[in-house]
Amino acid sequence: MTIEFDIKDDELATGGRFRINWAEQEMPVLRAIKERFEKEKPLKGVRVAACLHVTTETANLMRTLQSGGADVVLCASNPLSTQDDVAASLVAHDEIPVYAIKGEDNATYYDHLKAALDHKPQIIFATAYDQYALKAFEFNAADYLLKPYSKERLMEAIEKVAERIKTEGNESEVVEKVANYPREDYLDRVVVKDRHKIHVIPADEIRYIDSMDDYVMIYTKDSRHMKQKTMKYFESALNPKDYVRIHRSHIVRVDEINEIQQYEKESYVVILHDKTKLKVSKTGYKNLKEVLNF
Repeated sequence: MTIEFDIKDDELATGGRFRINWAEQEMPVLRAIKERFEKEKPLKGVRVAACLHVTTETANLMRTLQSGGADVVLCASNPLSTQDDVAASLVAHDEIPVYAIKGEDNATYYDHLKAALDHKPQIIFATAYDQYALKAFEFNAADYLLKPYSKERLMEAIEKVAERIKTEGNESEVVEKVANYPREDYLDRVVVKDRHKIHVIPADEIRYIDSMDDYVMIYTKDSRHMKQKTMKYFESALNPKDYVRIHRSHIVRVDEINEIQQYEKESYVVILHDKTKLKVSKTGYKNLKEVLNF
């Protein structure tokens, strides 16, 4: 099974698994629920996207939900509390998509939230601030819980979600609205440190970006610069009106594209104005069709 994820290092998985299993021994009630869920599968067909502290405790919660038949995905609610070995173990040993890196920046954080929303769950807002209630219902959320709330109130909200899934399926209108909510903080410059120099690159001078493991290579008209950032970061941080991800290894400025050329069945390359050729994936081709409207 192939899953998508974004974590710090999958080699941390072994240590994470040991700590998750140890924590499970201290959670007898959840362990009992998990054993029951494994037999009854009460959550079969339900999609659950969780935004939580990624710790040994919440890892056991996610494994319990999965045991009940739920299709789950996890992102971090607080990057400062993320346990990278736990995230790695959930991916490697439980095949749970996790989007969490300790200390991740704001752009990556919102990118991870969107990845969880792409799972298309039904959403219940739970907060201590009542001023967001109206906004929640504008987004057609299933319910809104104002902290502190009772067990009975929580069960009422869950029943509303169950009823929606029966009548409407598991596609959530609120997910589409939240995921597509416009951002106003796209990058206007990129700063790159190079030994004793600091380069300030205006965003509109970036021609394309290539992935290089934990780094990227940023190409401008006259130079190139290596920076320790992920492609996911730049995909989220650059204005999608100006930049498009055409491959897991390439992000390109739309104005730099001269033509799109097919070289095999369902295989394409983008040719830039300076004759640079970049491969296009199937997803990248869909992105190009959407951005260029063809």
